[in-house]
Amino acid sequence: MVKKFLFLNTVKENITNFKKQSFLGKCDIVSFVLLFLFFVDCAFSGGGKYLQIGPVSFRMIVAGAAFIFAIPKLITNIKKYIRNPLLYMFSAFLVYLAFSAVVGIKANNNMGVLLSDLKGFMWLFTVPSLIITVDSKKRFEYILNAIVLGAFIQATMVLTIHFVSCIFKNGFWLFYETLIEQQFGILDLISYRIFRIFMRSSPYMILACSIIFFKQLKQDKLKIKYILSIALFLVCILLSFTRSLFGGVSVVFVCIIFAVVIFYRFKIKLMIKTLFCVALSVLLCVGVMEFVFDAAYLNFAISRTFGVPVKQSIIVSTKYKIKNIDWKSVLGLVGSSDSGDSDTEDEYPYEFDTEDEYPYEFDIESQQNYINNTEASDSLRAITKRELKALIVKKPIFGNGLGACSETRGGADEYFYYDMLARMGIIGLLLYMAPFIYICFYILKKKQLAISSYASVALICGVIGFWAVTWYNPWMNAALGIAVYSLSCSTIEVYKNKN
Repeated sequence: MVKKFLFLNTVKENITNFKKQSFLGKCDIVSFVLLFLFFVDCAFSGGGKYLQIGPVSFRMIVAGAAFIFAIPKLITNIKKYIRNPLLYMFSAFLVYLAFSAVVGIKANNNMGVLLSDLKGFMWLFTVPSLIITVDSKKRFEYILNAIVLGAFIQATMVLTIHFVSCIFKNGFWLFYETLIEQQFGILDLISYRIFRIFMRSSPYMILACSIIFFKQLKQDKLKIKYILSIALFLVCILLSFTRSLFGGVSVVFVCIIFAVVIFYRFKIKLMIKTLFCVALSVLLCVGVMEFVFDAAYLNFAISRTFGVPVKQSIIVSTKYKIKNIDWKSVLGLVGSSDSGDSDTEDEYPYEFDTEDEYPYEFDIESQQNYINNTEASDSLRAITKRELKALIVKKPIFGNGLGACSETRGGADEYFYYDMLARMGIIGLLLYMAPFIYICFYILKKKQLAISSYASVALICGVIGFWAVTWYNPWMNAALGIAVYSLSCSTIEVYKNKN
């Protein structure tokens, strides 16, 4: 399995084959290996600050080096690549980006936000790297394996944090500062047994679900390893208690169903079985976790998503009702005791008032307070949207230039689509999304591409999930979102080279 995943029979054979390559071939291989590492990093490390030299992170080094090593192949095949319409589309966007930067400078917009915008879109240099280097079906699938590997690392981190926090009284604080400082994600203490573990690379777990789901569809029957892998990622996403991620998961699975109906109708039965088994596995895993840790994960997720009052867990409630039954009395055994005034409701752990009486109580009040804080945050977001809408109405076509932002939040706008419309207008947003729209229509038109490459459709469904979650969080104008966007651009090149 390891040999297959790393596409090497032995290290010795790989070194021998590498030495036999021409200078162009060696550069091509090095560029591909660096891109492999780049996607593993993106899929688990969030901001990528865990390994850096000064302001330069490991992610920047491997991505930049991959681009440099791809240049010889670009020069050699320049006539081929200058005909690629996607490169022209991104070039048009970059020209407009420069124009918007000039407009923003002349308008005295927030310079910090302006530089942040330019820094985010800088990652578009990965587009040519991926189109040039990931030019075969085999390489494309290896990059998807890199994403899945990184997503598994991320899921392992999430479950480790969760279990340690639940088992050890101060376990939560072992990870709190490190996770935030290294920009892996955010930890929130909601109640004694419920912790919000939000990872910046969380959308990659959604993408991994899509990749593995289509791996399952390629099989003739259900594979337990694929079912459990998808369930693992979904449970980790549940522990984030993040509404945008829940929405992203929904969008991706709708896209998967749509793709199967359009391209793989002969797989509909297998798809239904897979969906059923995944849902059953998730419910079983969450149920066991609720039983063991006395926490209503599912109820809290529903409450935070829809703003409804927090309810007690049926599983935990039933567990303690059964536990407090006087079985000797019920069975009529001699020696049974009855205090006469015992009440199951009084002994129910949710009713204890202090931590000493029940150290890990399911604290309904704490969870409701967290939801109330979420509603307060939503009110601030509403103000942000209102201010951004005012900017959009002011200059809807060309935008107000980079650096335009909500005064209330001082640039922390978070709403990708509102940000783009406010700063670059309708033209800027359409230019940025045009390559992906082109790819989607190309696949719908060339159905043979989808039929011959499950991996390509899996990636497109996953990237649509990125476009969905970026409604509330700016993933698509930063490294994590632009990386998968750039990778989607290689799907057409892979198909053309195959034919």
